[in-house]
Amino acid sequence: TVEARQEMLHKRLSSWTGGPVLHLVPTRGRVIELESDHRFWLKRKQDTLTGVIYRIFEEDIRLKQFKNCRQIDDNARSLIVRKAVEQRAAQPEGLACFNRLIQDRGEDFPGIFRLISSFFSQLKLNNYQDRFVNDLQARIMKAEEIWGGSGEEPFALESDLAWIFGEYEEIKGELGVYDADDVLCSVRDYLSSSPPSALREIDAIIFDGFIHVSRIEEDILYYLFRCVKEVWWLLDYDGQRDDPVKDFKES
Repeated sequence: TVEARQEMLHKRLSSWTGGPVLHLVPTRGRVIELESDHRFWLKRKQDTLTGVIYRIFEEDIRLKQFKNCRQIDDNARSLIVRKAVEQRAAQPEGLACFNRLIQDRGEDFPGIFRLISSFFSQLKLNNYQDRFVNDLQARIMKAEEIWGGSGEEPFALESDLAWIFGEYEEIKGELGVYDADDVLCSVRDYLSSSPPSALREIDAIIFDGFIHVSRIEEDILYYLFRCVKEVWWLLDYDGQRDDPVKDFKES
């Protein structure tokens, strides 16, 4: 149970002779619960992974890479996607699948620009942005070799999305803005070569209660784990199923 796991953690912390411990949990609500639990006051800091990521961004990255930029929300992202579609559609090559969005101003497809923006986020959060474009180029070339005389553009939808994605990134640069995905990417890139100020005095990390993390968050966790002496990864195990640690080691 959760309570049994927390009691074991309390005993482990009670015997801990090292420096401060960072307890990572999935939600801000869980942080508040732990902050009010007297068993975990000493030697431990509670935070979410998102909180740590933004702290690293503010302390180590923003003033160097995004000094004169401002962060945008999902509504602004959707507007920039719309601008990217309009700019790409106005070029001679145009768009194969998205021209209708310009003609009817997206009224027949409510929320379509937000969906496109969410797709771009999935590309970045799962480290697929470069792979998406490269794989698409390879598939198009292969399709043209097979159906070169068909007169139809292969993978038209994917091609449109790749062009719009490029326009979207260029417009952000021109406007001097960044989004939440840029925060994650910049922190991942920074941690690959530099330790963060946020972990300067931390000796151990407790990784507790996470059900899912994105690929880019996996990378960030890997770099964070390298910065401390110990990592305590809490797992629920009832003794009846296969040992998850054994499966992890074998994989």
